[in-house]
Amino acid sequence: PIIGQEAIVAYLEEEATGMALNPREGRVTSLSEGYLEVQVGGQVQTSWFGINVAWMFILNPHRQIERAGIKLLASPEELLNIRR
Repeated sequence: PIIGQEAIVAYLEEEATGMALNPREGRVTSLSEGYLEVQVGGQVQTSWFGINVAWMFILNPHRQIERAGIKLLASPEELLNIRR
């Protein structure tokens, strides 16, 4: 896992250069003990391809990110076309 603000910034500067993140819609769900689950759908665009994604964040009661995840929302055919 990548932990801490500085580590996250360094990771994104190295791995996400040239990516445009385009969030479209979001949903917040209350969890137990003051935690929130935030789900955001959108698209990531690179110079080579664009793909639909879903971001998921778990926020603690202080609204700090405890966990984050990204799902690619693409069919196998769409993923195969990225290589071409």
